[in-house]
Amino acid sequence: MKKVITAVLLTVLSIAWAVSPSFAQDTAAVEAPTDSQFSYGTVLSATASSIKINEYDFETDTSEDVVYDVSAQTKLENVNSISDIMEGDEVEVEYVVVGNRRSIVSIYVE
Repeated sequence: MKKVITAVLLTVLSIAWAVSPSFAQDTAAVEAPTDSQFSYGTVLSATASSIKINEYDFETDTSEDVVYDVSAQTKLENVNSISDIMEGDEVEVEYVVVGNRRSIVSIYVE
């Protein structure tokens, strides 16, 4: 009887051990994007919610206008507020892509 209980207990434990990885939660799927990207260019326009920058695309060897979203969490460097960013300013941006939009993490005005 003791051997049967031990065998059943070992079987149950081995099945539980083998199945447990399938119940692990995939946290990468629920976390916010963390892959920052960087770009730089010349400001064409700036509002409280977005900044349009003309930047050079080295892959296509062309210049293109790109719109970035600005939020309350956007870190400003070398400037006090978004309203201080003017057309013609040279900027460097760190951003993340959320869906099909580019959201600025930080912006540095040269």
